[in-house]
Amino acid sequence: MNKNQQLFSYISACKTPYQAIAHTGDILKEAGFTQLCESKPWALTPGKRYFTTRNGSSLIAFKLPKAAPKGFMMTAAHCDSPAFKIKENPELSGETYVRLSTEKYGGMLCSTWMDRPLSIAGRIVINTETGIETKLVDFSDVSAI
Repeated sequence: MNKNQQLFSYISACKTPYQAIAHTGDILKEAGFTQLCESKPWALTPGKRYFTTRNGSSLIAFKLPKAAPKGFMMTAAHCDSPAFKIKENPELSGETYVRLSTEKYGGMLCSTWMDRPLSIAGRIVINTETGIETKLVDFSDVSAI
């Protein structure tokens, strides 16, 4: 797969920041990174690669040098993007269908959103028998629902 195909595949898998963090974490694990829990003590080994996530919406990855560092390099990016977000208590009843009340988020150009079919993706929080659970959803892939 060439670099363009890899990029388009990544973008397709990352519909929202939550999917981007989960997908990137999977890529890092496949590349030999170890996931750390932010709230527990870390036992780090020189020369090893690690990552941690926060709230399913941010990720930090790093590699420890084998010897004492003489400096460091850092790259940062954000996976936040313009989107329509569903409001709390969003249901707007109609006679033949249900509409959802949304709000725009980020510096979006609305004209580029209105000329295509839209779907719903992101994360939901549900109450289960064992407690509160977070799930990623993508309604454009109805086979996953």
